Amino acid sequence: MSKWSIHAALLLLVSLSASPAIAETTFSGRFEYRTDPESLDVIGRQVCFFPSGRSAHRVPRPTGDKRLPWFCFSNSETAAKMLGFRLEASPKGCGIRGTATVTVSNYVLYTKEGDGNDIATLKSVVRNAGPEQLPCNQ
Repeated sequence: MSKWSIHAALLLLVSLSASPAIAETTFSGRFEYRTDPESLDVIGRQVCFFPSGRSAHRVPRPTGDKRLPWFCFSNSETAAKMLGFRLEASPKGCGIRGTATVTVSNYVLYTKEGDGNDIATLKSVVRNAGPEQLPCNQ
């Protein structure tokens, strides 16, 4: 097998196993940063977004995938600041939530088995209703 054939085969393998990133898109919905022990254990210190309405249909999903459309920001510390709170702050209750319209880039679909989530980079906040305390019973 020639050097070029091996290179072509590797490129094909990488392209088939990786989920392509979406360049840039805008979503409306709610954001959450959960600080309860269970959420921190599963999700970690990530700010996550749950698109709603029509924008939820823009979340990339393979045919037949019935998962809830949501993702976390790969730049969560910056995202928190842009959304009006700090990850370092110790909120009362079990976290922070709010509603917003955001523009993201580099959306990457999580396709592996087990715990994990889609990620995207928060580029800008178009509209933000402001963060509020997330009660522990929700």
